[in-house]
Amino acid sequence: MENHDSIRARQALESIAATRSDLADRLVTPWFHYPVLAALLSGMVLVYGLDRFRDSPLRTLFAFVVILGSLGLVQVHTRMTGVQVGRPAGPRSKWMLFVFAIGLLAPLLWVVITEPGWGVVLALAAFVLVFTVLCGRAYDTALRADLRGGPNGTDRR
Repeated sequence: MENHDSIRARQALESIAATRSDLADRLVTPWFHYPVLAALLSGMVLVYGLDRFRDSPLRTLFAFVVILGSLGLVQVHTRMTGVQVGRPAGPRSKWMLFVFAIGLLAPLLWVVITEPGWGVVLALAAFVLVFTVLCGRAYDTALRADLRGGPNGTDRR
């Protein structure tokens, strides 16, 4: 027979698991979030990669647009869900954030360092566009699974 302390501890853990699951259910990214972010980041690849912008002040201006646009997306997401996520919640979302960062930084660095032709720049911008939407949604799925806490994103009860 369990004593009262172990019953209370089990109930508290079950309550925490339920709260984490409810939080995961509330974290639904708006449909437009990743397409807008993808457009901003693809634009960054184009502005930094195409010859016509090589010595242009538009590079710096567009970098500020990307920063402000990204911060705006975070604010909209926070207002819509009532939750602001500051970091990954576990191993799955950490891994997806790492993949996301490498997948976005590598094309931009390639464009800046190698100064490829316009065809390569357009291909990289297209890659960033698609990659951002797909990997962003995968990150959301991993984050929700980490919040739920089980091996496959299911509650451990």
